[in-house]
Amino acid sequence: MMSKTNSRVPECPKGVRHRWAPTQTGCRENPGVWSVGGTTLVFSHTCQRCGCRRVETRYGSQRNPGQRDGVEYIEPVRDEDAA
Repeated sequence: MMSKTNSRVPECPKGVRHRWAPTQTGCRENPGVWSVGGTTLVFSHTCQRCGCRRVETRYGSQRNPGQRDGVEYIEPVRDEDAA
């Protein structure tokens, strides 16, 4: 079960920096990357230490006025949070 957070980087509960690796989904040649239309790409990485996910959306050159790239962090629900 995953719990969404805002765009701030959550601390790794292991007490060290996150170790980001591409999420093992998507195509074999480029795991963790999806094209969602036009020049927009979504990149997904998972911390190998704590399981937190970082999802980046990059809009490329075909963006709407004022549209900005974004980053979202999704933390796994821990046992103490579920109670």
